[in-house]
Amino acid sequence: MTMPMAVSAATAGVRPGRLVDVPAVVRLLVPGPPPGDDDQARRALRLLLAHHLLEEGQLWVAEGGLGDTRVAAAAIWLPPDAEPVSRRLTEVLTRELRDPIDLVAAGERARATLAAVRPEERHWTLTTAGVLGPDWDERRTTGLLAPGLAAADRDAAAVLAIAASEREAERLGRFGFVGARRVTTAHGPGAWLARRPARGRA
Repeated sequence: MTMPMAVSAATAGVRPGRLVDVPAVVRLLVPGPPPGDDDQARRALRLLLAHHLLEEGQLWVAEGGLGDTRVAAAAIWLPPDAEPVSRRLTEVLTRELRDPIDLVAAGERARATLAAVRPEERHWTLTTAGVLGPDWDERRTTGLLAPGLAAADRDAAAVLAIAASEREAERLGRFGFVGARRVTTAHGPGAWLARRPARGRA
C-alpha cells in the first residue's frame, strides 16, 4: 500500500456513514438543482443507498472540518460477496418512482456494461463522491479511502474504482490504482474505471 498510514480515518475527520447521511451523499453524487430526471435519479439513489448499500457494503464519510459536521465527501464500498439488488428493493423502486421501468432498465444496462469490464479476480467496488474533484484534498482522500483499502487488503482482494472523470481516475494512482479507462453506456455520460491489484500481486 503506497498510502502513508500516519493519516488514518480518525485523523482526517472520517467516520462510518449512517442512514441520516444518505441524503447528503446523494447530493454529492447528483449535484445541482434537481429538475425532472435528476430528481428521479436522486430518489433512486436514496433508496439504493439506504436499502442496499448500508446493508451489503460500507459507507465512509468525511465531515467539513473545523466544527463543520456536514458531509463533504464519501466513499462507497461493496465487497466481493455483496448480494445483488433484491427483488424487494426493485419492487420498492417500481412503486416509488414516477417512471420506474425506464430507470430500472437503465440501471440494468449500466450494470451489464460494468459486468463486461470488471476484473475476473475477487474484488471490492469503490465509488467516491466529492473527494476527487475540484475540492481535491489529499489528506482527506487518504483518510477516507484508508478503511476500505485496509478491508480489501485483509480480504486479499483487488479494488475496482468507478470515477466520474479521467482526472479523478488518475488521482487514484496515488493509492495504487492503475489502468484508468473509460466505459460508456447507451444513456448517460459513462464513467472511468481504475483497478488496484490485490496486495502482494502484480
